[in-house]
Amino acid sequence: MADPYEKSRELIKEATSLKKTDINKAISLTKEAIKSYPNFDYYFKLASYYQLSGNNNEAFSVIGKLVGELDFNDVINYNTRIHQIFTEKAKLLYNVQDWVDYFFSLCFSLWNDLISVAVNGWSKDSLIILLGRMKNL
Repeated sequence: MADPYEKSRELIKEATSLKKTDINKAISLTKEAIKSYPNFDYYFKLASYYQLSGNNNEAFSVIGKLVGELDFNDVINYNTRIHQIFTEKAKLLYNVQDWVDYFFSLCFSLWNDLISVAVNGWSKDSLIILLGRMKNL
C-alpha cells in the first residue's frame, strides 16, 4: 500500500494540473487527498478550487470548518493556525470584493501572527520581519 502522504501529494499534483480544464475533477481529487492525508494546505487548495468553480459558499464553508476544528487550548499552535486560516479567508474575500470582511480577516490574521510570535518566544529579528510584512500592506 502506498504511503498516505505520497499518495496525497500525487493526487494534489494531478488536481493542480486539472484546475483550469476540469475544476470538478480537481475538487474531487483534492477531497481524496484530504481523506488520504489531512493537511491544512490541501484544505486551502480545496477552498480555492471551490471558489474557482463559482461555489463561494462551499469555499467559505471549508475555511469555517478549519476554524471549528482548532483546539483553543493548544497555546503553541492555535494562533499560528488562526493566522493561516484567516490569511486564506482574506484571499477568498478579496476575490469576491467583500472589502469589510477582507480587511477584518487580514487584520485578524496579522494580529494572530503577532500573538503567535509572542507565545512562541521568537527572536527580536523575527518580530522585526513580521512588522516589516505589515508595513508593506
